[in-house]
Amino acid sequence: DADECLGWVYWVADDYTEAIPHFQSALDLSPSADALGGLASSQFEADVIAADEAVTLYDAALAIEPDNRWVWRQKGWLQLGEEQFEEARDSFQSAVDLKNTDAAALEGLARSYYHLDEDETALDHINAALAAAPDTPGYVQRRAMILLSLDRPAAALRDADAFIDLKPDDPIGYVRK
Repeated sequence: DADECLGWVYWVADDYTEAIPHFQSALDLSPSADALGGLASSQFEADVIAADEAVTLYDAALAIEPDNRWVWRQKGWLQLGEEQFEEARDSFQSAVDLKNTDAAALEGLARSYYHLDEDETALDHINAALAAAPDTPGYVQRRAMILLSLDRPAAALRDADAFIDLKPDDPIGYVRK
């Protein structure tokens, strides 16, 4: 539907306020998990609704389409940002259960486990994310952080160097090094 497409155009451009009426119009015509998830994300990012309200909308979207990995991931990212690490872990795990090579969900799992002080498990998941999406700079950088917290400085340094090779203009690699 044209309204949902316009909603996504504005969403991708981070113009969440402009995306909201398009997602709402799309939902008024035909409820879908994608449109409801887009509405939840847009309203939360535009500070129209609180995190718990966005989670409720994500849950409604998942009731429509339980195998929507994007909605599971968005719910997980929101929960991670709200420091609801166990809930985030569960949301990302649901996405991974649907597709075990979903690199973004695997990274979300790694971040969740890292914040839960389960660094070995975090390392397993970031390694799986890198296996699914090799040379993704953010994943390499995340693994360097995890390795450092595991007191593996030589391996962390190798990842910092790899990150610098991938993104030489990003200062975070030099900070990690």
